Amino acid sequence: MIDLHIHTNYSDGTSSVSDVLKIAQNKKLEYISITDHDNCNAYKELENPETRELFSGKIINGVELKCCIEDGRRIEILAYGFDMEKLNDWLIQFYKDKTSPQREIKYFDQLYKTCISKKIKVRNRTDLDWKDTSEAYYILYDEIKKYPENKEKVPEDLWNDFNVFTRKYCGLKEYDFFIDKSKDYPSVAEVVDVIKECNGLSFVAHPFQYKNIENVPEFLEETIKKYKVDGLECYYSKFTKEQTQYLLDLCKEKGLYTSGGSDYHGTVKPDVKIGTGIDNSLNIDVNSIAWLN
Repeated sequence: MIDLHIHTNYSDGTSSVSDVLKIAQNKKLEYISITDHDNCNAYKELENPETRELFSGKIINGVELKCCIEDGRRIEILAYGFDMEKLNDWLIQFYKDKTSPQREIKYFDQLYKTCISKKIKVRNRTDLDWKDTSEAYYILYDEIKKYPENKEKVPEDLWNDFNVFTRKYCGLKEYDFFIDKSKDYPSVAEVVDVIKECNGLSFVAHPFQYKNIENVPEFLEETIKKYKVDGLECYYSKFTKEQTQYLLDLCKEKGLYTSGGSDYHGTVKPDVKIGTGIDNSLNIDVNSIAWLN
């Protein structure tokens, strides 16, 4: 069994590298990949022999990169098996200012002003518990949900699903909460190109999770043709069997690699478990991922 999509507290997860390795070891996973957002800092810890010995399986270099398609909508590309030193130099150069607290404060202020203009109840800006390392989405969404009366002021799907809030309402131009991130993140083309330059493989992460993508098959056809990605994340905690099968068939048709993982985040997504996903929905066989062998 494998898990090639795991986050630690080096990005938006809550588990330490050591905790992740212990869980993976306890579940007897054969392969894992730590895929924190926009950084490879977890792998510095893995240089310590005592830390690395916590897991007897194989660890594939991984990272999940936030990037934008042409109209400003954000997606993620997973990278695997790359030259760590070379890619890390690019990550530090490109993302060091893009992932700063100033960016999140900018996003937060925009979302906050939208709440005020739509008469959505929130506390005074100065009273909010702001932490520089927090993502603006989490802070604002939690604030909106604190007040039951706001339920009547926002769409039902926004109220019920954080992912819908971030992907759909903050990700599509027709909505008031839209944030254009094209200036803050690299393009898909840039990301795929640099992964290739670093001898890695690029995969479109969790294609059916993008609420800002209305027609996933059309989006994938265009992305595969235009950007020459190496593969798709076919196995994922929240995919239906039909969605997984569609992606597997598409990879076979297009000659692409397949990948998969839980998208583990620790207590942020308590129902998602390393290796097994939600309610044992994953259990990915190592033999189903050809490029690992």
